[in-house]
Amino acid sequence: MGNKKRKKMKELARQRKLQKERAVTNRKMKENLFYRIGSWVITTLLLLLKGMVMIVSAVFSLGSMAFQLLIILLLLILSFYLLYSLSTDDREGMFVSAAALLIWGSVWFLMRRTR
Repeated sequence: MGNKKRKKMKELARQRKLQKERAVTNRKMKENLFYRIGSWVITTLLLLLKGMVMIVSAVFSLGSMAFQLLIILLLLILSFYLLYSLSTDDREGMFVSAAALLIWGSVWFLMRRTR
């Protein structure tokens, strides 16, 4: 009778171990999925920003002062969003806002320099 109980306990321990392994595997799969989705979103946003920069550079060749003011306002908003992302420890927000700041800042700088 003790032998049956011991076998049952071993079987239960083996099942618990398998359940823990499945839980770890599932968690890793979810983390990988979230990473893939996050990287896709960031890539898409950066491509959209690149397209916007191309449009902005075309408009800058016209030399609109009101458009320059809008770019400066956008740079200020992005810098405040970067500070907000830093304070909330939002890494994706930090990367996107930093990339946007670099892109829009470089467009504004190049536009000012070409005058």
